Amino acid sequence: MEEAINRINARGGKVAASSRGCSSFPKHQLRVHRRSARLLIVELSYSAQFYKYLRTFMDLPEDRTSVYKRSGRKDLTVAEIESEITRLGERVTAREEVLS
Repeated sequence: MEEAINRINARGGKVAASSRGCSSFPKHQLRVHRRSARLLIVELSYSAQFYKYLRTFMDLPEDRTSVYKRSGRKDLTVAEIESEITRLGERVTAREEVLS
């Protein structure tokens, strides 16, 4: 995930990440930024278990939260994560253009 984010930021993007497990998840930081930032939850679980877990203790704005989930034994690739972040950014840009 770090490599994908570094590549996007090197092209002028503005992306940050936290890749922590459930027990050390930065709940406070997420609560502070969830209203102003877009949230992309990336997980290797087709049923989106981590996203559902997050929703048990905080409201995640549907218009600012996306989930990229995939099942399977192989790890997510840098290109896969980079593509999803880019796709999300393009979707947000297109929506903002329609609204303006």
